[in-house]
Amino acid sequence: MKKLLFLLSVIALMGSTACNSDDSMDEIASEAIITPQVGLGDITFQDDGNKVMEVYGMYNHLSANRNLSDAAFAMWYDIGLGFQLDYIDTQGLSLQEVADMSSDLIDLNQKIITIVVMSPFKAETKEGLGIGSSKEEIVATYGEPDKVFSSTEDYESLGLKFTYNAEDKVRRIDLYR
Repeated sequence: MKKLLFLLSVIALMGSTACNSDDSMDEIASEAIITPQVGLGDITFQDDGNKVMEVYGMYNHLSANRNLSDAAFAMWYDIGLGFQLDYIDTQGLSLQEVADMSSDLIDLNQKIITIVVMSPFKAETKEGLGIGSSKEEIVATYGEPDKVFSSTEDYESLGLKFTYNAEDKVRRIDLYR
């Protein structure tokens, strides 16, 4: 009987560590490839907020974008991901009303229009560029950017924006269509 109890406890322990959400998120993050104008890993710009929730689970923060009152933003701060969703109906509402009611206004059936990658997410482009890559590596791979805004360089033709830290290392990547 003691051997059976021991065996059952070992099996239960193995099952609980195998299902650890941190392990599964590490696996997802390490396999995600940034594909310009297509998406991130299994998430494409043809998908909606529900698909993102299926893959990454419950978001940490959900709000209406205060700068674009017709967009919603879902953030997974713990893994370094954000997804902006297409139009939400806010016609006739002030920006404050949108901010106050943001979670009620968001429709997860809307398509993804922007994907934001930050630390600690470990996704890379097929060329091996990701968080921590140097500005020099980005320019060597993609050439000069189409637009520069302070610490952000925008490659419009690729639908990629790279934001750099003080050491000119990528700290954020935005993918858009």
